[in-house]
Amino acid sequence: MQPAGQDAVSAVVAALGDKVKVRYDRVGKNAAGADERQMFMEVVSGTVAEAEAIVTAQLMAAGYKAGHRFEDGNGARQLYRTRHGQPVRTLARPKGVGPALKDPKAIGSIYLKR
Repeated sequence: MQPAGQDAVSAVVAALGDKVKVRYDRVGKNAAGADERQMFMEVVSGTVAEAEAIVTAQLMAAGYKAGHRFEDGNGARQLYRTRHGQPVRTLARPKGVGPALKDPKAIGSIYLKR
């Protein structure tokens, strides 16, 4: 099992491989002053559901537990928690929902925040 946190997020990106194009990956401070990593990926191969499944599998392998999945007109939100470290939140969206996608092959996006 991998340690929770930055390594788990990096493992997600590695597992997604060429299914996604990372548009941005940045670390800043959240409202509480803690480091927060935000990543926006465009899904360019397969389906958004397949990419979501890879995210879930990688985070669970790193010791996270998946919380309630919530869908609305803005996409599908998922919260992952672990006993140690910050939670990870994801938002998966099909093309046409959320920000404009830049890659012409993009069929959707996944936003990840830890």
